[in-house]
Amino acid sequence: LIPIVDFIKEPGNKSLSSKSFFIPRFNRIVVIEVDGPIGLGQNEMNILFGGQSTGADEFDDIVDAINDDATIKGVILRINSPGGSILASDRIYQAVERLKKEGKVVYSSMGNMATSGGYYIALNSHKIFANKSTLTGSIGVISTSTSFAALKKSLGIKNEKIMTGKHMDLYSLSAELSDEQRQLLQASQDSYYQDFVNKVKLNRQLSDKEVYEFAQGQLMKGGQAKDLHLIDDLGGLYDVVQQLSDELGIKDPELLFARKEASFSLGQLLRSGSQASLFKPSFSWAQPLLSPRKGF
Repeated sequence: LIPIVDFIKEPGNKSLSSKSFFIPRFNRIVVIEVDGPIGLGQNEMNILFGGQSTGADEFDDIVDAINDDATIKGVILRINSPGGSILASDRIYQAVERLKKEGKVVYSSMGNMATSGGYYIALNSHKIFANKSTLTGSIGVISTSTSFAALKKSLGIKNEKIMTGKHMDLYSLSAELSDEQRQLLQASQDSYYQDFVNKVKLNRQLSDKEVYEFAQGQLMKGGQAKDLHLIDDLGGLYDVVQQLSDELGIKDPELLFARKEASFSLGQLLRSGSQASLFKPSFSWAQPLLSPRKGF
């Protein structure tokens, strides 16, 4: 970002009135990138092995910065994610709702992948777009539990547990799930799953029969998703920019990318900094990673 005083000093701009630099342009469209697994906290990047993840806390901060800027008329979620945490995905879903309440028009543009929680957060946008080869769907919820109880028994390792409740060892590596615990977990899963299905029905205006035909965790490509009315249209990022500009009545949109300012301290190399900013970097991709143990 160039300080406005230095910008006005540029010889090539002497013919322009300095007053014009203080007149805000209401033609700005902001792209928020959702890359990699979705979790709580801040966005993270692995500088050793590549890939990154999206944090719901950071997404909230970016949304607040956008809502405070009246010159921003539209927002595009650029999603390239396999999903992740249930709670984090729902927080991003709710953050998108805040954008809409502030009068921002929100479109979602799917990249290589927008499955499970990645699709979940796209549901709350006004329109959803994908490429023909985009991998999407996977509407469902999954949890896994690992137990080393049999291994420990064969090795003669004994575990002593002191608990304040009979289910305090849920997900313990030292114990197998009881039938009652399985039922509790299944009831929890069913609740999350039904909430996901209800959001699909509400936002995509589909019937129970239509939703349950493809809401069993199936993966599909963008073309199939369009046929099933899970998305609105096919197209890349700049097709989405054009359609959003047309809806907003903007002939010459100023396209910005919203990220946090990078911090170069050693302790922050894997994370972004602490202040949200809007600027125009080149667009980059991240390899999707495996989703956490429990999530979409």
